[in-house]
Formats: sequence, structure tokens, C-alpha cells
Amino acid sequence: MAFISRQLQEQATMKARCARGAAEREEQRRVRESSDRDAQAAFEEEKQKAVERKKKEKENADFLQQQINQKTMEKRAKEQMTEVEQAMNKERLDRAKKPETLQMVAQHKLRQVGAAAKRGA
Repeated sequence: MAFISRQLQEQATMKARCARGAAEREEQRRVRESSDRDAQAAFEEEKQKAVERKKKEKENADFLQQQINQKTMEKRAKEQMTEVEQAMNKERLDRAKKPETLQMVAQHKLRQVGAAAKRGA
């Protein structure tokens, strides 16, 4: 009889250990799932921040490019004559574009440089 009661007691102890082990495993599973959810949430948050950062960088780059283009266009507009100015200066421009006029201007500049060199010497 003592042997049977000891066996029953050992079986009860084993069942209690199994039950505790199952409860511990269940708790570990819950903790692991919670940790996995937290990690996934943190990952998604970082991913969203990276997307936002890239979006802001792109907006900034577009804004800077727009400013550069605007300044370039303004500079070109200042450097180029309008149609009215071209019409007013058409005769002068046509004369200036002729090869003999260009040669005459170059000779004149050479004489100026030579005269300046003589004065400086």
C-alpha cells in the first residue's frame, strides 16, 4: 500500500511539474509574442521615419533645383536682349557680325594694347 501511495504521490508531483512547465511555456510564448509585436512596431516606425526623411530630402532638393533654375533663367533673361532691343540694334548687330568688322575691331584692340605697353615701359 505504501508503494502505491508513493507512486500516486510521484505521479501527482509529475503532473504538477508538467502543469507548471506548461504554464511557464505559455507565459514564455506570450512574452515572446509581445516582444515580437513590439519589435515589429519599432521596425515599422523606423521604416516610416526613413520614408518621411527621404520625402523631405526630395522636397528640399526639388526646392533648391527650382531656385537654381529660376536664378539661371533670370540671369539669361538679363544677358539676352529682348525682341525690341534686337530690332533697335539690328543694323549695328549685323555690322558687328561681319568678318571685316571683327578684323577691324581686333586690329584696333591690338593697337590699344601696344600703345598701353609703350606708355608702361
